Amino acid sequence: MTGLAIVLRVTREMGSYSDAGAITAVYVMSGAAVGPRLGRLADRLGRSVVLVTTAVVNAVGVLILSQINPRDTPVMLGVSFVAGLSTPPVSACVRSLWPRLGIAGNQDHLYALDSTLQELTFVFGPALVALFGTLAGTAAPLVASAILGLSGTVLLAAHPALKSEAGLGHRPRSRVMTPALVVLVLTALLFVLGCSILQLGVVGFCIEHHAPGESGLLLAMWSVGAIVGGFAVGARVNAAGQAGYVVTLIATGSSFLLLLASPGVPALYPLMFISGLALVPALGCLYSLASKVAPAHHATEAFGWIASAMGTGLAAGAALGGYLVQRFGTSVTFAVAAGVVFAAAVAAIVWRGQLTAARVESPR
Repeated sequence: MTGLAIVLRVTREMGSYSDAGAITAVYVMSGAAVGPRLGRLADRLGRSVVLVTTAVVNAVGVLILSQINPRDTPVMLGVSFVAGLSTPPVSACVRSLWPRLGIAGNQDHLYALDSTLQELTFVFGPALVALFGTLAGTAAPLVASAILGLSGTVLLAAHPALKSEAGLGHRPRSRVMTPALVVLVLTALLFVLGCSILQLGVVGFCIEHHAPGESGLLLAMWSVGAIVGGFAVGARVNAAGQAGYVVTLIATGSSFLLLLASPGVPALYPLMFISGLALVPALGCLYSLASKVAPAHHATEAFGWIASAMGTGLAAGAALGGYLVQRFGTSVTFAVAAGVVFAAAVAAIVWRGQLTAARVESPR
């Protein structure tokens, strides 16, 4: 919610999309930059301590963003930077815990469910921003985001599995960025980069066909397809390991190319549904593989690297996608998005030996 709420507040109050994009990019990129370090702190000090501390600072920062004048761009940039730096490493903490909390043999199902439910945030988050912004003004979505983020993170930190880690102190050092994890970080960045470029392509497509209001519905249809795909085959893809990951990446890239055949907005709806089917299975398999290759005492930091790569891909894709749409049109944008995802598949194929070996040697 937070990034979109920033865009809404700045554009509504001062009409500057460039400033809104810059402020949002600072928020996202600062969070991506510090993610692995917060994961390392969580592994050393305990997840609860890091989660609560960062959640409080982040919530205060987002609340300040809701109150200061959006026209004061330098202040908005500074507060966004601090708020982004303190983004709680929620996803990294949760995903690093699944191997311990899950019953033996059901981890593939847990990561499939995790990635499927994650997709719901991309459906309900924008809807809540629109609802609060319409009913209560541009500050309200940021206030709501701060409250939800703080309360959800504190509830997570209170879970017995996290509370029992208090006072773990220093843990043995080991190499976190193993060759296998490097492959996963690279492919995660490329995968999300391609998806982010595609989102901008969809918005541009709707504008070209004089239906800008339908871009949100089309992206929602994309998420619906992703959720259906996750529930249908997510666990089976995870069980297939590296092979399942490659297949879903290729399927995603191929489905992006299908969008080139759409003559108009109505025809794009079923194609968006199809292009979403492999998204969640690919993400679930990525998380499942990461849980197997992460060093035993640095799982949170490892997932922090994955999250940072995805945040970087999201921000870079928004910038690159906007440029491609404006300079070359939506057909080229869709093709580039597909090509980037295919590049992720190629990387997973070329370095499949690292993933296979790591899964065999994993201490888990």
